[in-house]
Amino acid sequence: MWRIFLKEQPLSAHLPSRALRVWAALLPVVLAIVLGACHRPEPVAQSPVIQKKSVTTAQAADPVLVKVDLSEVLSSQVHERLAQLPVSLTPADAAVQALLAATADVLIVREMGVLKEQRRPGETFGQAADRFLTTVWKPDATCNLDRQDLKWTYLRDLGKYKHPTSYAIWDAQGQCCPDVDDCPLLKAEQCRQELRPVLTQMHADIALAFKALSQPADVTSVAFDQSPWRALHVPTFERIVSQYNQKDSRVQLRRYTFFAQGEPGFEKARFRPGEPHMAELAKRAKPGQLLGPVDTEWGIDVALLVGLEPAMRGLADADVEAQVREKACGELAQRSRNEYRERLLAGAQILWQRPAIEADFGKLVLGKLPADASQRDLPYRPLKP
Repeated sequence: MWRIFLKEQPLSAHLPSRALRVWAALLPVVLAIVLGACHRPEPVAQSPVIQKKSVTTAQAADPVLVKVDLSEVLSSQVHERLAQLPVSLTPADAAVQALLAATADVLIVREMGVLKEQRRPGETFGQAADRFLTTVWKPDATCNLDRQDLKWTYLRDLGKYKHPTSYAIWDAQGQCCPDVDDCPLLKAEQCRQELRPVLTQMHADIALAFKALSQPADVTSVAFDQSPWRALHVPTFERIVSQYNQKDSRVQLRRYTFFAQGEPGFEKARFRPGEPHMAELAKRAKPGQLLGPVDTEWGIDVALLVGLEPAMRGLADADVEAQVREKACGELAQRSRNEYRERLLAGAQILWQRPAIEADFGKLVLGKLPADASQRDLPYRPLKP
């Protein structure tokens, strides 16, 4: 079949020459070299090496908020002081006060080192500073106080140091006559008959609940702010009265202090009187005692006597003078400590770490910070006592 198309020739006539066969063998190699030179592969891009900051977990959780001289103030130190400030301050003002106080703590501990004093094991900067300042300016009554200073302290809180016997009570009132001047006798008596069994049962419930509580030691007098009955007995009393109030809105809780009337030395003084029937019961009671039920001008009452303070007769009373002197010396010592902190802060190189402070307390705090070493043209606003 092939013979139709091709002339019949020897096989050697159809094979390539020797030179052509050599070129055919070398052609792939030559092409690979040429193409390799023209199309070199692009170098693989290397990922840039990120230089990570050497920040430990502790440093990240407790950043530096202030640099003072050659020392640093950490966030934890500032928050320690923040927890001790009164809640009456705004958050921004409290943060500024805490920053200044913690900065002063670091400076005080540095001064302690000059005097060969050191922080104790486990003691924070704030605790060490307070301990040192209390040692230098003792808050006891041994300070050098003249009579005029003593008198000013006494007059500033006269009601605390000169008053007749006072009674602090929690009073559950079954109110039949909220307005005693406009209360028909028949209506008031009918209301008392309705409320008497209610208040009697409430007295029994409160007394039973008190038995389950730890009982403070018997005392004949105790100031209201030091009364041990405030911790457990007062909340229990309030809870039970609230339960009765939900059933009958005429049962109301009142808290107040009243004073004995007609005691020698106070005949002409005006002090809040108590309801006569309740005052008579309180006069014969001891702190912590449950009073009533008793008919009063406005209805029927059950009360808890929380505090009872005997009459105080001013500086003529030796006990009163001792209390006033102790308070005045404590205030004088505190002023001296604050002035010492002021002097340390005024002489230090303070640099607020503003980004860290903003992250911790918010941007509003930045506008309230006193000028630091980077703002010499602005006035320095010192730490206030």
